[in-house]
Amino acid sequence: MSIDRRQVPRVSLHAVGTIDFGERTAPCQLLDLSRTGLRLVTPECDLPADPVRIRFQLGRTDAAWTEVDARLVRARDYDARSSQWGMAFLPMDPGTRLRLRDFLALRGVTRRGLANEPRWQTHPFDSSSALSGLYRSARSLG
Repeated sequence: MSIDRRQVPRVSLHAVGTIDFGERTAPCQLLDLSRTGLRLVTPECDLPADPVRIRFQLGRTDAAWTEVDARLVRARDYDARSSQWGMAFLPMDPGTRLRLRDFLALRGVTRRGLANEPRWQTHPFDSSSALSGLYRSARSLG
């Protein structure tokens, strides 16, 4: 069972980032962040069937880049040239999880949700995917 992110408190995050599909990247603009995922706008028209890596700067333009693996849970048209994606986080390393938790806490979102999340109930990776090795190595870091 996955958590419906629309029911989770979110904070506004206007950061420029990239979506890494493995064989190519696409630009994106992050709109908001929650303990379970994020919402972004991208000119990319091909919806990802597999998990992707999203890179963005958390909070400030001089902040270090944050990388999270996420899967698409919802998509809709944003305007004539771009679409809006709702992404759910996949398991992440403790440092990234702590950085996200602290960012949300500074903006008034409780730490409890991220720190005590029941081991990230998400769909398993497709082992036949060309990117599965990349994501397995990223998961082993956490």
